[in-house]
Amino acid sequence: MAIFMNETVTVTVNSVDLTDHIASVDFTETAAEIETTAMGDSNVTRIGGLKDGSVSISWHQDFASSEVYATINHC
Repeated sequence: MAIFMNETVTVTVNSVDLTDHIASVDFTETAAEIETTAMGDSNVTRIGGLKDGSVSISWHQDFASSEVYATINHC
C-alpha cells in the first residue's frame, strides 16, 4: 500500500473551515478484480473493475460554538 504525505488538505463542513482541527485524513480506495483471461492465454490476466472508497478524519475536538462539535453534530 502506498502512503502519500499531503499538507494542503482543507476540510469545510456547512461553510465552516475545520482544517485547523484535523489530526489526520485517510483515504482508502479499492477496486474489484475482474479476470480477463481468454482461451489460449498462457497467464491469468485481470483488470480493475468498479471502485469503492472511504474517507476517515481524526479530529482535535473543540466544543466552542461554530467549531467541530457544534458543526458536525448539528448538520
